[in-house]
Amino acid sequence: MGAPVFIGDEWTAAGFRLAGARTVVPGPGEVRRVFDAACAAGPPLLLLDADAARELEPALLESAQAALDPPVLVVNPVAGEALPSDPSTDLIARIRRRMGVAG
Repeated sequence: MGAPVFIGDEWTAAGFRLAGARTVVPGPGEVRRVFDAACAAGPPLLLLDADAARELEPALLESAQAALDPPVLVVNPVAGEALPSDPSTDLIARIRRRMGVAG
């Protein structure tokens, strides 16, 4: 069985890549082509960040989710959070939290 596929922003892709997923960060106007190719490849799971999902026609996304072949889920991107203006903020700790490995 192949690896899950994530389509979306760079920050979220980094986390999914660490978890073993194949990731694609589409350029402008590429989401539909990347989505179609990923569906055709038949991964065990296809994940889209919310921004990528918004670039697809709602009927297409609903149809793909209903078909469950592959299962398609929309996840929230982590990149939307603004960096703090306080220079004393621990950047390494913030990165770890974003990647889900904060201790």
